[in-house]
Amino acid sequence: MAIGHDVVQYAVHRHLLHRPNLRLMRLLRHSVHHSTGATKGNSACFMSGPDFFLEIVLPYLVPLAAIGGGGADTIFHTLVAASGAIGGLYEHSGYDFSVLLSAQRTKGEGTRSSSGSRESGRFRAVWVAILSLLTSFLANRAHGEHHSRGNVSYSDGFGSPGLCDTLFGTRWDQVPERRRELEHEGQAQLQHAM
Repeated sequence: MAIGHDVVQYAVHRHLLHRPNLRLMRLLRHSVHHSTGATKGNSACFMSGPDFFLEIVLPYLVPLAAIGGGGADTIFHTLVAASGAIGGLYEHSGYDFSVLLSAQRTKGEGTRSSSGSRESGRFRAVWVAILSLLTSFLANRAHGEHHSRGNVSYSDGFGSPGLCDTLFGTRWDQVPERRRELEHEGQAQLQHAM
């Protein structure tokens, strides 16, 4: 479902909502959403009705319909809606917990057990893998870059695999402009978190 969400979100966001020459973009008023930046949680909800439908409802409905709609299970649909709402608030909050997890993962990779046992090595490897997965899931940089630059990271930031941005070269760290500066800034944040 995450891949379907990524595809629908990317297509709508890039090709409908970020085309300034289209009269449709002005009618949809996506600029209302971008007027707040991505550093306040309430900006996740700050959008016009058509924008809400295209950017929030449609990317969840189309993949759900493709996999059978989830049936009539109210709990399932509540969890899907809640995870989307919480993710939207997080990605617009200005916080990025992945930086802290990256620091923990780096510490875990560099730690050596005095006993050197295989069990502790396996535990460490599992722990590093879990931290790596959580880090990639919680990474919030893409959506912040989208709000500040506008021409990068059209896929939904939180929990999105970002496949379309990677495939089409629009991921924030793939676009050449400011790449070196951003990498340096990311390293400085990582050092500060340690």
